[in-house]
Amino acid sequence: MARHLFGLSPADVTVSQSGTSLVLQPGSVGTAWDARSGGTQITDLTDLSGTPITTVTSDSYSVIGFYGPDGVTTIYLDFGFSGGRALMQATDLGNAIDDLQTNKANLAGDTFTGPVVLSGTGSDLTVGGVVNTTGPATVNLGSGSPSYASLPKGIAGRSENAGLIIGSSYIGGDDDGTGTDSTGRLNLYSYQRANVGSFGENIRHFMMRSDAKTMQAFYIPVQTSNKKGGYDATTRDPLSTGVSWKPVVWQGAHYEANDHGSVHGHWELEVADATGALQGRLEIPFIDQSKLSNAVDTTTIGIAWTNIRTNLADFSIRAQNITSGDYAGQNTALRIGGNNTVNKDVLLSISSDMQNSGRRWGFRANTDTESTGNAGTNFQLLRYADDGSQLGTALFVQRADGQITTGSPAAKGARLALVWGTNAVQGFSAQPSSSPGAAAGFDAVMTATTDRAYQANVIGDANRRLVVFADGKTEWGDGTATRDANLYRSAAGRLKTDTAFSVGTNLLINTTSVGAGVGVLGIANATTVPTANPTSGGVLYVEAGALKYRGSSGTVTTIAPA
Repeated sequence: MARHLFGLSPADVTVSQSGTSLVLQPGSVGTAWDARSGGTQITDLTDLSGTPITTVTSDSYSVIGFYGPDGVTTIYLDFGFSGGRALMQATDLGNAIDDLQTNKANLAGDTFTGPVVLSGTGSDLTVGGVVNTTGPATVNLGSGSPSYASLPKGIAGRSENAGLIIGSSYIGGDDDGTGTDSTGRLNLYSYQRANVGSFGENIRHFMMRSDAKTMQAFYIPVQTSNKKGGYDATTRDPLSTGVSWKPVVWQGAHYEANDHGSVHGHWELEVADATGALQGRLEIPFIDQSKLSNAVDTTTIGIAWTNIRTNLADFSIRAQNITSGDYAGQNTALRIGGNNTVNKDVLLSISSDMQNSGRRWGFRANTDTESTGNAGTNFQLLRYADDGSQLGTALFVQRADGQITTGSPAAKGARLALVWGTNAVQGFSAQPSSSPGAAAGFDAVMTATTDRAYQANVIGDANRRLVVFADGKTEWGDGTATRDANLYRSAAGRLKTDTAFSVGTNLLINTTSVGAGVGVLGIANATTVPTANPTSGGVLYVEAGALKYRGSSGTVTTIAPA
């Protein structure tokens, strides 16, 4: 901008009125103002030689001539005359018009080789067409915003070009309640829903080649010597030397693999590994990746059911208690939800593809009908064959009461039921690798001596054929009627049966020697020969190899000598 010339025309003179005549008044002194009345006095003036002045003085011929402030074309002069202030317009505007005609911008389109500055009130730039720039467009946000030249551009020599730069600075300080906001932002506002017309799309990415990637990248300064973080531990600013800016996170989409060996067709989140290479960690495909015949010109775009996958990553849920809000009292969880018409499955497969052929094991909350009493939606552990077809239920747990069944998808009226049909496979086998000491292969702790610790029968029986009670009493039957044989402890050191006791070969009393006999009764010499008379009966015993009998009257009879 420049100062404009005021005065020096035949009409720009100072005069006074004398009767009906006007008299020149050389040497008149006046002040300059920005309004006809009131306003602010203008003191940024120069004379015709460029010397600063604060007032205007007419010369010896009463002519006024001076330069006003930069860019000002209208001034009001006050010489104290009764007529008030006089309006003066710059007298060099014709030159400016000639220059504008020569150097004007063509409304049909033109090129600016230098900076274009908009200033003053209402200086918004409105563009009704396409804006093409050959360099970056930079938006700086007030004092403290860095220049484009001082900003990192990405990996040196590979991504120097930038289209739009929105500056930020630390001049506002921290967001600790005392700072101000000096962050640059790009705000996008939408009022339309996105449907068949793609309304409501704020940002669009177009992949112009099959192997193109369109990514949003996040950079961090990295020390070139050791690949550590490139920040100053005191100032928290990037180190001034020994660092380069590296991408640590990418998120975006691409179609064909970089090596052209396959079609990926996914949105992906990539994170840098220890070497600095970006590795895909989470992907959401928009094609069926399991089709090995996929090619860039034959792959179907879009998929009814997508298969979200991780790579080189674990997936962890931080379990936390929810202490407020609508879900207070709950905790965060990994949740698989669905109504009672859908199985809720977790599959363990030999492939990350969706095909059933890879299934080997599965956890399931099934579709058993829910009703009162907490029935339905029971748990199953499923087995699958080499082709992925279901073999059966390895474990079933009934939700209502916790009954567990192996080998069947239903409860069997037992806390633990074993169902199987494989030949030579035990239903239950306890095989400790070392002695369990006082522990047992099977331990039953019942609440009463009459509680049953074990029982057995054959399918179709009306009654249990074998029952072992908590006190050791054992009962037997034929399965059709009440059990009719038993054996139990009747007193200290004594077993008893309430029915007959039959021996198929030999019956031995304190001996193992039966003289090669079969179907005999073997009796060892009495450890203590009876000396008292038995009550209501007699005692049969062997003494010195002779079989003897002592009756209730005390008579001892030798039945057979030694």
